[in-house]
Amino acid sequence: SKNEGLKDNGVLDLIQDYQGNLWAGLNNGIAQIQYSLPTSIYGNEDGISGNITSITDYNSKLFVGTTNGLYVQSGESNEKFKTFIPFQNFTKGVKSMCNASDNLIVGTSEGLYSVNYNNINKIDNVEVNSVYYSDNLKILFIATKTGLALYKYVGKWKKVSEISEISEEIVRFGEDVTNKGSDIWIGTLLQGIIRLQFTNKTNYKIDKYNSLDGLIDNTWALPFKINNKIVFSQRNNLLQFVNEETMTKGLADSLKNNPKFYRGMFDYYNIDKNNKKPNMFFYVVEDSKDKVYVNLDGDIGYFDKTNSYSWNTKPFCLADIGKANVFYHENNGICWIGGDDGLLKFDENKVKNYSINYKTIFTKITCGSNDSVLYSGYSHFFSSTKIDNGACPIVIIDYDFNTMSFNFAAPFYEGQDKTQYSYMLVGQDTAYSQWNKENHVVFTNLFEGNYIFKIRAKNTYGNISKESTFKFRILSPWYRKYWAYIIYILLLVGFIYLGIRYNTRRLIAKNKKLEEIIRERTHEIHEKNIVLQNQKEEILDSINYARRIQKAVLPDDELTLNGIGEHFIILKPKDIVSGDFYWTAKIDNGACPIVIIAVADCTGHGVPGAFMSMLCISFLNEVVLKEEIVRPDEILNKVRELIIQSLKQKGISGEQKDGMDICLCVYNNNTHELQYSGANNPLYIVRDKNNEQIICDKQLEYNDLILYEIKGDAMPIAIYEKMFPFTLHNVKMLDDDRIYLFSDGFADQFGGPKGKKFLYKSFKIALMETQSSEMEQQGKLLEKKIEDWKAFVNPANKLAYEQIDDICVMGVKI
Repeated sequence: SKNEGLKDNGVLDLIQDYQGNLWAGLNNGIAQIQYSLPTSIYGNEDGISGNITSITDYNSKLFVGTTNGLYVQSGESNEKFKTFIPFQNFTKGVKSMCNASDNLIVGTSEGLYSVNYNNINKIDNVEVNSVYYSDNLKILFIATKTGLALYKYVGKWKKVSEISEISEEIVRFGEDVTNKGSDIWIGTLLQGIIRLQFTNKTNYKIDKYNSLDGLIDNTWALPFKINNKIVFSQRNNLLQFVNEETMTKGLADSLKNNPKFYRGMFDYYNIDKNNKKPNMFFYVVEDSKDKVYVNLDGDIGYFDKTNSYSWNTKPFCLADIGKANVFYHENNGICWIGGDDGLLKFDENKVKNYSINYKTIFTKITCGSNDSVLYSGYSHFFSSTKIDNGACPIVIIDYDFNTMSFNFAAPFYEGQDKTQYSYMLVGQDTAYSQWNKENHVVFTNLFEGNYIFKIRAKNTYGNISKESTFKFRILSPWYRKYWAYIIYILLLVGFIYLGIRYNTRRLIAKNKKLEEIIRERTHEIHEKNIVLQNQKEEILDSINYARRIQKAVLPDDELTLNGIGEHFIILKPKDIVSGDFYWTAKIDNGACPIVIIAVADCTGHGVPGAFMSMLCISFLNEVVLKEEIVRPDEILNKVRELIIQSLKQKGISGEQKDGMDICLCVYNNNTHELQYSGANNPLYIVRDKNNEQIICDKQLEYNDLILYEIKGDAMPIAIYEKMFPFTLHNVKMLDDDRIYLFSDGFADQFGGPKGKKFLYKSFKIALMETQSSEMEQQGKLLEKKIEDWKAFVNPANKLAYEQIDDICVMGVKI
């Protein structure tokens, strides 16, 4: 009737659809009566208002507590009476209810009340959060804003105690009856779990649990009962408590006597055996014989105990009651669910088929921007069966009408506002579109070709319909017909031919002009090349002449051989002339004949380096041969003075720091004493390791030999930031000792398989590996080693590595 929502009581005809629902023809329209649904919704029109917070049965009547008051099921259903009516005009907002000693206890923010049949009495003036009555202990637990109070019924309800140790904000109670008494579990708001362990009706023990016991910090902790077992809901799943006895059994024998390990802890409780619902918030839980009703992260549903605890939400897909706050299950198979926006009644005994097949249909198909109608209405003409069998014809559409519009619908009448559609245009799309509620789609500017439009629907229960299809072909535009391409090809050939003819004539004229210019430029280049060649030859002649002059200044082979004995000299200029040089002098004063040898590296290479080397050689000759200074440190000090004076070096910023690095040795043939001083360049001495050790800076052992390195001073023969007198080193030489003087060119040369520097370490190893050879042969082996090093191909230019600096090495055998 109109009382239950029918728009008019004048029913003219009835018909039942394939979903089991009734359609009624009324005086003023058509009504759908969802007769097959196992759910019914009660709201304002049924007498209930406000957010529903609690539901319970008292005196064979259903009581519902809301934020607007207390309601009771009237038992009447006609034009005059609502399904629910206010109880005793009680309008205070109900927080929680429970049955206790033939009373209904009602907790509100304005006090604690008891209902005794048709009377309602105020027990206490407290602000109540939650209430719970223990039949086992005969105690009423009241959670207030300030803590926890205990009441007993002694003709009337009387507060017997307040538990001062509990000040947390309590949300919900749960009870676990044990052999010793009862465990009252208390869920708090963001403050963990509390256990009251009663051994009798007056004695109890308090345990508080937090994140150290397996709980999650800063989240709800709500106790519920599933299969007669207390479980705890937190934001990510359900937890269960592992008691002290179980924990103690699992401990090692060495820990069983330690009391700190006797405490219980929380672990995960998996209600879903297939583990398909992890990490979700169980807001509300209500256990029954065959089902566990849950508000799971906002979705109402139940775990079916008779079907491996499978999760099912389908019966509640159409139940729009907002957030579910409370469940109440009656023994007759009725489950009441209270939410923010109404009350839901679910009848477990009513079986509904949620997997009914249905199909999606086209309601209108148009083409072109002016909506030329191809189809409108309902028909099986475009069914999937016909298209699969090839019976459905292809609709031919001219290219001018290549905009296609499709309207469609799904005749599934339960939750029509939640029906979604997904489509695919074969020939353009490779997959179905995302599900959405739009029942209209437009394709614009389709290219020519064959297409099949496929559409399917998904109803509120998640069932997907059979797809419907529409097959069509877009014809090519005239400018993409085959005969148009023939014309394009002919025109292209004609344009190419004309272009070639025009370009040929233009190029012939241009080539004649270019040939004349080329002849003139070639003559000019030829004359300039002759001039450049003459200049190059003059420069090379000058440099080669300078090379002869430089070679003439260097000690001749006879003087070197007679002066220093068995030796080798490697001198490889980077260019024709070198900035590196070797120098020897022999001074025979009768009593103390000495030999002076040196290897120097002047600033620069090529012609600039050669000039510096000539200048430095002249200064060495002047200091040693004319001034007869024969101590190596004094020689270097004096030469430095001459270079600074001659080059007018003042040490100002930006001034060119020309000079040289040198290794200089003075050897006394009578005393066998070797004196050495160096500017940046070290001296190497190779000696049998069984002979006397030499004081040195570094040494390298190889087979039966040791290479001693004596470093020179870290300053050049030139002006420098810090100029100290050069250091004098004295070494007592033995027969067969070998000394090596060198510049940095050998060690700094790039090459090898990785294009790296040769380095001083490899140079030392090369000297040690060739010790068994005569001095002259050793020089040849070293020269071959550096040439082989340079011969590797540089990946940057695919050529062998160029020499980057002058190379000079002198080896002398004592």
